[in-house]
Amino acid sequence: MDSIGSSSGLSFNAYVADVNLDYWFSVRANGANGTRSLRQIAVEYNGSFRRDSRLFSVL
Repeated sequence: MDSIGSSSGLSFNAYVADVNLDYWFSVRANGANGTRSLRQIAVEYNGSFRRDSRLFSVL
């Protein structure tokens, strides 16, 4: 999985080329001195996320 960006806040807007295609998204925490958490379980975006997903929108 490739990195598409980072955020120091609590949100990140991910722009997709074609909303009719399926995309997979995941997150990880970046900490001090280059430490990083494990990547979390990826969720599929196919036009919308399930309501219980922690990712809210893709523009």
